[in-house]
Amino acid sequence: MCRDARDTVLLPRLEGLAGALRAMAHAHADDAMMSRTHGQPATPTTLGKEVAVFVHRLRLAMDTFAHVPVRAR
Repeated sequence: MCRDARDTVLLPRLEGLAGALRAMAHAHADDAMMSRTHGQPATPTTLGKEVAVFVHRLRLAMDTFAHVPVRAR
């Protein structure tokens, strides 16, 4: 049941979220924003780049989640 929920509900929903965020990253690729490091202003960045970084990290987490063995019987 847990494996089926992960594979048929959770991962597809996360994939949809990642796709929507990827589209948002493209739509806002040129929107400048101030970045921060340790609470201090840092080199400017773009909203699209920051969302793309989040999507990359989300996909890494999804891959890890997809490969967690489900040992329940």
